[in-house]
Amino acid sequence: MGVLVVQNEAEEAWRYAERFINDGSPNRRSFTDGPDPAVSPRFAPAQVRLPCLHLAAVENSFELGSYDLRDDQGRAILPLHPSIGPYLDREWLRVFVQTQTSISAVPHASGRTFSLVRPGREVGSVKVSFPSRLGRYPAPLDKGKVISALAVNQLLSTISGIRRGSAGGELEIAWFSEMGGAGADILRDPRLQGQAACLLRGRHVETSGEDGVIVDIIPAFSLWGSDFLQDGKEGLALAAIAGEAGSASSLSEAVWTRVVGPLISSVMALGLDYGLLPEPHAQNVLLAKVRREGTPDEWIVVWRDMLGFYVDTAWRREVGCGSLRQGVVKRTLATQHEAVQVRSAMIDHMLYEYLIMPILASARQLGADDLELLRRAREFVSDRATAARDYLPTDGWFHRSLDLPLPGQHLRAVARSGSSMLRTVG
Repeated sequence: MGVLVVQNEAEEAWRYAERFINDGSPNRRSFTDGPDPAVSPRFAPAQVRLPCLHLAAVENSFELGSYDLRDDQGRAILPLHPSIGPYLDREWLRVFVQTQTSISAVPHASGRTFSLVRPGREVGSVKVSFPSRLGRYPAPLDKGKVISALAVNQLLSTISGIRRGSAGGELEIAWFSEMGGAGADILRDPRLQGQAACLLRGRHVETSGEDGVIVDIIPAFSLWGSDFLQDGKEGLALAAIAGEAGSASSLSEAVWTRVVGPLISSVMALGLDYGLLPEPHAQNVLLAKVRREGTPDEWIVVWRDMLGFYVDTAWRREVGCGSLRQGVVKRTLATQHEAVQVRSAMIDHMLYEYLIMPILASARQLGADDLELLRRAREFVSDRATAARDYLPTDGWFHRSLDLPLPGQHLRAVARSGSSMLRTVG
């Protein structure tokens, strides 16, 4: 396992993406629709102050990961959301808290994640408890979820180079690591489980490959955006990755080799080889340009948010990846019935609709052959799914007609047992 150090300009791009571009997911309205838009980057100042509690009990730092968020005296601190005040239990505060303080942070678009402004510290960002709703969904964060994310991070750390890429070469798995967490029972509403917690995220990237540096980062959301500036000119971010191609066929090859192929390969390799399923929507995917001594620069897929991963325990048994301690990971797939449904939802629904199709639409704007790219994507997923018996349903998008819905036709969800969750014409 190696570490990819994010260089200054690339780190600025990443933080900009976290702050503005990753403004929710296709499933969630912006945090500005939540109860406290004052800490949304759309309205908030460049920095906010996160209230922090000094934890009196050492056991509040979790067993997995190296918790490294402490004050100048070396005491563990628990950052809280600026809006958490009304939910605090004052009796519990007297038990757990010695003194109160605050730290500077920059809000992200997600509403409960902040980049930490701490000179000389390596910590990148922190996800904190928000005991109400962000947009349409509740967003609790407790000790169990933090330990689950750290456990997934440990599973990823066991991965070495995988030789099942879309072009037959070595596929590199990379992710922003989760470093540790802390928590305390300080919330007064019993519906909130009493737990306030935080999850620390590193500022560099862990990888199954060798050490290197990241010289550029482009979030997946930007791939179909039109406000990316390259050499002072407006254009699609996809063009920066695909490079200057002289024909539609060479452009299509560049988009496949550098973007679509690695993205599909990463999802399928994580699932089929290691029983790990990420949530493949644009908020969780970045493309990083990696530089290593003696080799040409290359673009790789980088994942974020270990909380979104499923651990496919049924499939891990199938491929001999070993078992997990019961209860450590929150999102597990223990039965074949459940596993097929979730695999379908991740690969048929999210990967296809939230990533592949928008990327192909941008590729078409650049002049690439989007239907040929879709054919290659379908063929690659189909080959891997066919080789792995019972891994995916037989009616996935990779087996279906290329015909697009005609104007006036409606899409309906297919959710029957063992079938694809992909919306079909009806």
